[in-house]
Amino acid sequence: MFGSSLVERYLVSNGWVREEPLNSNFPDGAAHEYERIWQKNCPIFTDTAWAVCGGWNFPWPDGDFIERSGTDLAVWTLREAEPWVEVFEENGVFTVRQRIT
Repeated sequence: MFGSSLVERYLVSNGWVREEPLNSNFPDGAAHEYERIWQKNCPIFTDTAWAVCGGWNFPWPDGDFIERSGTDLAVWTLREAEPWVEVFEENGVFTVRQRIT
């Protein structure tokens, strides 16, 4: 979504727009390989991480990824799963979200 103009050209060449999340309809395999590597390294897809300090917000199905893109993710709990707790900071104000999938 926030990639360079080169990324935008790549998306357009594949008939895609920035705002459309990756799904199985994306025609080029490189994006799917990137997702596979990302999932291999993202703590939510492991059972070894208890929490994440910092980083980017996660694209949850409830759709506030874009709204949260201007905030900093301070803490994200993972171990034992739901509800996941996220703490965001924006201009010195902290917001807490609980996620249940």
